[in-house]
Amino acid sequence: MCSEHGCDPCYQPCKCSGPCADPLAFHAGGSDEPYRIIACASRVQPDGEQRVLRTFTDIVGPSVALAPRPLAVVGSAPAAEELARFAARVLAVNRELFPVPHGARWALDGVDSFGSASVVGFHQASADAAPAGSRPFHSNGVQMLFDGRGSLVEVGQVFERGVP
Repeated sequence: MCSEHGCDPCYQPCKCSGPCADPLAFHAGGSDEPYRIIACASRVQPDGEQRVLRTFTDIVGPSVALAPRPLAVVGSAPAAEELARFAARVLAVNRELFPVPHGARWALDGVDSFGSASVVGFHQASADAAPAGSRPFHSNGVQMLFDGRGSLVEVGQVFERGVP
């Protein structure tokens, strides 16, 4: 909690007049800040089928409540289209965590809502093969779990071994 205004920097921009003492605080004005993953735990597991699953948990950062403009809601949850746009921006801003080969892009699979949570899925769409000398794994899919308030809770990312 912010000592000056009592705001919770995980869910709203900091309102401090000067630099906030909270290291996780979002400050209004940074256009990428509501989408940036500040901290998370990560684990990697092979699945025995030439694939690897990387999971990010305990995520601090991305929340629809921090978006620079108000988002449409359905009940108390973000609308599916808004959540999909927000999730796509999270992928773009955190491209070091969610890389795509040259010429590829993240394509939306869909948004599934389950009462108090939503899952936004993406896959890599590319017309080009990976260039020679590229890493032997590439990411094929991402599933992003958001809680009912629109905060990113967990991400699962599947990597498949590329064909040499």
